Amino acid sequence: MTPRSATPETPLTARELQVARLVAAGHTNRQVAVDLDISEWTAINHLRHVMRKLDCRSRVGVAQWILNAELPLSRER
Repeated sequence: MTPRSATPETPLTARELQVARLVAAGHTNRQVAVDLDISEWTAINHLRHVMRKLDCRSRVGVAQWILNAELPLSRER
């Protein structure tokens, strides 16, 4: 079963989009984990999936994608 994308315009799941937005806002993996009430390892894995799907090699690439997609940086739960 393939996870659904958050919107038709993005290849990311809703959770991956949350992680990407927090990373773009400058959060560390630990801060992402605390904000989303998940383990730090889970946050890292979500970020890895985001980076793979977006073909980004760094957190900066994820932030640029978020900004280019004009997605809000605010936290969503």
